[in-house]
Amino acid sequence: MKKDRQEQNPNHHPTRASSHNIGRRYSDFFNFAPVGYFTFNRDGLILDVNPNGALMLGTDKSSLLNRPFSHFLAQDSKKIFEQHSQKLFDAGQQKICDLKLLNGNREGRWIQLESVVVQNGGDDQERFRAVRSADAGDLKKT
Repeated sequence: MKKDRQEQNPNHHPTRASSHNIGRRYSDFFNFAPVGYFTFNRDGLILDVNPNGALMLGTDKSSLLNRPFSHFLAQDSKKIFEQHSQKLFDAGQQKICDLKLLNGNREGRWIQLESVVVQNGGDDQERFRAVRSADAGDLKKT
C-alpha cells in the first residue's frame, strides 16, 4: 500500500516549498530586472529598490532605504510625484507620470514612472510599487 507524501516525509510541506520558490523567483525578477523598481510608502519613502533603481539614483541600495524619493527629483517634479501618489491611492489603479530625476551630480533626466498599489507586506503600511518604464525624454522626442 502506497503512503502519501505527508506520511512518508512529515517534514515535507508542498505549500511552504511552493511559496518559497515563488518568493525566490520574485526576488530574482526584482533584483535582475533591466529597469529600476521601487517600493514606496504613502509618504514617498523608499522601502525597497532594485540594483538598477539604485544605479539610476547614483547611489547604493542601503543609502536609499527610508529616504524620500523626492530628494532625487527636480523641484517642479516633487509636486507631480506627490499628486501621482495621492491619485494612485485614491483611484486604486495603475498611474503613470513623467518626472525629472536628478542623479548624483544633480544633472536632470526625464523618466516615466508606472505605479500600482500593492498589498501590505505584513504590516499596516500602505505602499505602492513603481518601475521606471522609459526615459520620458525619449518618449517626448517622438
